[in-house]
Amino acid sequence: MASLEVRSLDRKCITVLLDTNILILAINRSIDIFSEIERLIPELHRCAVLSSVVDELNKLASLGSNKDKILARAALKIVNRCEVIHINSYTDTDESILYFAKNNRGGIVVATNDFNLKHKLRDMGIPVIYLRDFDHLDIEGEIF
Repeated sequence: MASLEVRSLDRKCITVLLDTNILILAINRSIDIFSEIERLIPELHRCAVLSSVVDELNKLASLGSNKDKILARAALKIVNRCEVIHINSYTDTDESILYFAKNNRGGIVVATNDFNLKHKLRDMGIPVIYLRDFDHLDIEGEIF
């Protein structure tokens, strides 16, 4: 298994970990992701991304189709408003998110629309924010 740097999160503050696809969908659907998260989680929270998400977006911004490049560059602007959590990983981004979420239960919510990742997180008891009806975010699971 790959080695990941596991950071201890501040348990007084909920960390909302954003996945690549939720960032792209928010841009594509003109959703203000920060307002939507604030609506869903009025408690003290911060938005964060793993460094592997930043890497994916940079790759899309340089190697993707023209549309993907535009969306990825806009998503990177959203990332500038988030904490970037640097990880050392040889696994893919979804595996990194699962590992990080598992090791920070109770203080983390993951925002993703990836079907498989969403179900794995829910099986682990991790709350998930996702796009609903193509125009707003919703949440599954309980925040402790």
